[in-house]
Amino acid sequence: MSIYMEAGFKETELTEANPKVHKTDFEIIEYITEECLKSEPKKFNASQIAEAKGELLYLIAGKMNALHRCDANLNERTLAFIDLDDVINPTEFISNAQQKLTGLRYVIYPTISSGIKHSLLPSHKNSTGIYYGFRVVVDLSRAVNKNEYRMVVKSIANKMQVKMDAASLTWSQHMGAPVHTLFNDMEHYTVIQKNGEAFDVESALKPSTLADVIQMPRQKSHHPISQPKALSAIATWAEKHADELAEESFFVCTIRFLVEEENEGHLSKSTVDAAGKLLALHNPDWEVGNQEKIDAQRHESLQQNKLSFAQFFSAVDGPDWIMTTTKGQPLYNSTANTVAWLNWDIEQGKTGLISIKYNSFSNQYEINDSKGLRALSDADVRSLQFDMQHVSNFNVTKDSLFDGVYVFGDRHSYNPVVDAIKATKWDGRRRISNVFAEYLGAEDNDYTRKINRVWLLQLVNRLVNPGSKADIVPILIGKQGLGKSTLARRLAYCDDYFSDSLRDMMGNKDELSKLAGKSVVELGELNSMRKSSIEDTKSFISKQSDDFRPAYARTVQTFKRTASFIGTSNYSDVLVDSTGERRFWPVQCGVNKATKSVFDLTSKDAEVLQMYAEAFAALESGEKPYLEHSEIVALMPSQREFKKYDLVVDALESELAVLVYQGKKRIQKHELAKETLRFVHIKEDQNGDNPERSKINYASVLSRVGKLMGARNDWNYKRVRIEGGKREYMYVLEEN
Repeated sequence: MSIYMEAGFKETELTEANPKVHKTDFEIIEYITEECLKSEPKKFNASQIAEAKGELLYLIAGKMNALHRCDANLNERTLAFIDLDDVINPTEFISNAQQKLTGLRYVIYPTISSGIKHSLLPSHKNSTGIYYGFRVVVDLSRAVNKNEYRMVVKSIANKMQVKMDAASLTWSQHMGAPVHTLFNDMEHYTVIQKNGEAFDVESALKPSTLADVIQMPRQKSHHPISQPKALSAIATWAEKHADELAEESFFVCTIRFLVEEENEGHLSKSTVDAAGKLLALHNPDWEVGNQEKIDAQRHESLQQNKLSFAQFFSAVDGPDWIMTTTKGQPLYNSTANTVAWLNWDIEQGKTGLISIKYNSFSNQYEINDSKGLRALSDADVRSLQFDMQHVSNFNVTKDSLFDGVYVFGDRHSYNPVVDAIKATKWDGRRRISNVFAEYLGAEDNDYTRKINRVWLLQLVNRLVNPGSKADIVPILIGKQGLGKSTLARRLAYCDDYFSDSLRDMMGNKDELSKLAGKSVVELGELNSMRKSSIEDTKSFISKQSDDFRPAYARTVQTFKRTASFIGTSNYSDVLVDSTGERRFWPVQCGVNKATKSVFDLTSKDAEVLQMYAEAFAALESGEKPYLEHSEIVALMPSQREFKKYDLVVDALESELAVLVYQGKKRIQKHELAKETLRFVHIKEDQNGDNPERSKINYASVLSRVGKLMGARNDWNYKRVRIEGGKREYMYVLEEN
């Protein structure tokens, strides 16, 4: 096998490539492409494209019995060349092609005309915009003959879900070699995949696909076109082509098509006879003659029609289908055809469909039509299927319908929150440090201002950068009616982006799904925290993403968090566990009179959007959306005012103080728990009857001691040697 070359697309005399070292045909293409990438771009003006093509090297890979290029001289082909014209988005095309051709050995490169304006290309002079053309070369598992080559090329094009140039199917068609121009951006749009497998030729030659190359017995269609529908289309078409129908050759071509449609079962005999009368254009003499000609054609051996009834008579309105049968009819199991129909429908305004988009913030697909903007539902998709059938006679399969709708939505994804933040210019007024003070009457001090500011910075940072750290949780404390929950809802910007329904923090799917598509999650009265352990709560708050399988989805997905948490409570003693101090920051509200009414704010309020814009500007200037260690230390005295008295903590501190006083530097865990419980009882006796005493037992104290000691730096739990040489785990006081 070899590569044959010729200079200029009009030449037919070939030269056999003679590589310096033995290479396969694919390796030669690979080498030519790599060398081309290293070369300087060819310098010619766009208007000189015709001359440039005349000097371009053209290739055929396979085996020829003579060096004159024609079908008869080409015995076999070893590489599949696929030409793709008018690619809309080259970056998207390259990405999709790489995905579809995963595991194969191939080369993709832009053609010589790629990147040039349509108006400067002879065959595109009536078009606008930029022309993008690509050539795909795929290695084959074995050499193929003429009939096999057509099937292989079609199979690869179907695999890529692309519409190829018809020249790709021509047996002895040569293809332009890679060339680096000033226009085609070859360094960005070339892919050389040398590590894959050759395309399996046998997979393209399965019996179900051989009908295109082997004469199969004709089978009549089980879905004939109804007579009223057929005659309506023919009548409309005949009026438009009245002058042409007066010509014998044009008329004979038309009735041959109709008779063959009858032979194939698409039209009934009575429909074809009635069509003959329509084609007479109200001329009684022509009606008689037409019927005789139709009957004569029924005795002829006619070739199978290449066009469908809809194509011949322009009876079906629809897009330029991507995947078609050999007769040009759209494949119903094609995702690409669904996408093509949606594009066409939106452009033409046939059904009132305005858009289908994926909202990457809410993780929902949305549809906008005559009913307004809303989350896409199964009913909406079924309605689209009806429109496809009614408007274009396109009976798409269910899987291809849903896949196509989702692919279309993915290609038009957007993030309404991030878009709004980045589109809003901050007016320069400072707001984000004083929201709690102005709207809820919180004390206007350094502590409140710092927690307020850092939380809003954190909130906006996580919206713009999903999955970023956001474990600062303000807890708004104050009497009922101040508007704490209302403010939390309004700071979410939109009601749809707010949630107050989190029941616990144990990480089950139902609760995790409540965080998706939210900007603010309120922990009302801290109920969800009380239903979870301290460790579960801290872990839940600190997580940056959640893994779960959404309803109706087939696989587990990872969702980067967009939500920030804020707590509300009517009680001031909300902090119990000292190990969570860096996360939870109470803010006492109602201390002063609020200067602004939280109840005047609305969903998507411009004032809140300005808060977001100020925070975004601060982040862009380099301000950090978290508390530094020194800031945490400085703020803790104010935080501790909200700490609930903890009898076990007090008892443990007393026992540790006794140990230090006695000079004891190590103690076993169970002994420390026992002594702590003893101090608990002493303190209870000092304080009088304790209704909770029955709940404070050895097991609960042992568990609390382990967690509290684990958060300390002065006592470490480690293995030490005791009397007799035995080693045991003990708490050991570290030397300063």
